[in-house]
Amino acid sequence: MRLASGAAQELGAALPMLAAVYERMTETVAAGLGERDWSAMAKVTIEKPRTEK
Repeated sequence: MRLASGAAQELGAALPMLAAVYERMTETVAAGLGERDWSAMAKVTIEKPRTEK
């Protein structure tokens, strides 16, 4: 993600989903699922209370 962010900055391009994916990955690691594959992010997303954004 850092590489993508750096490349986008160099090109002046926007990656609007990058921040959302980074936030979800941070939540996934905080939930103790950092060693799992990408499906862990889906688990965190599904289990997140609907009142949170």
